[in-house]
Amino acid sequence: MIGQVLPLSSGFVQIIDFEEQGSKWMRGHANAVLHYLTLTDHQEKNMSNGFVHKAGAGKTYHWGMDNPCVKISGADTNGQFDYIEDTMKPGFELGTHYHKEHYETFYVLEGELIFTVEGEEIVATLGDCLHVPPMVKHSLKTVRGGKSLMIYQPSGFAALLEVFATMSEADANDPEKMRQINEAHDIWNV
Repeated sequence: MIGQVLPLSSGFVQIIDFEEQGSKWMRGHANAVLHYLTLTDHQEKNMSNGFVHKAGAGKTYHWGMDNPCVKISGADTNGQFDYIEDTMKPGFELGTHYHKEHYETFYVLEGELIFTVEGEEIVATLGDCLHVPPMVKHSLKTVRGGKSLMIYQPSGFAALLEVFATMSEADANDPEKMRQINEAHDIWNV
């Protein structure tokens, strides 16, 4: 399945391998990202040319069905990208949406993630990587739970998580307020 271009009407989605060359962005960052994932203890180490979050480190948000952990944010990359490890519980669903300017890339670490991209279902499992460019409608759900790495480029998703973390319950239940916050972070619900 890796390298296979899926026969979608949009013609945009391809299952890719992180170790292959891929897009210009991937060529610039894949080695650093792969090295970053090989570390095993739970401490963050600062280095003169970057930093390391050991396994289990990062800012984690615990929200019912979804527990995203920000490993690298736009503050760390001068706005270039966010890198998030997302643990989804059984039954998690994210509705159909698109981004006008952002690219979103998912790499499955555990479980089975069911994406719908431009109306076509894609079942992604361990090792599958799904890349979604701007203006492509997509959604995500998992029946049994799963975990993925998500790259959001340029950055902005980690900032959205921080806004969500500071919201009151009333604001979180206000559809107009949620629409405004999502759209301010380039998430356009369908």
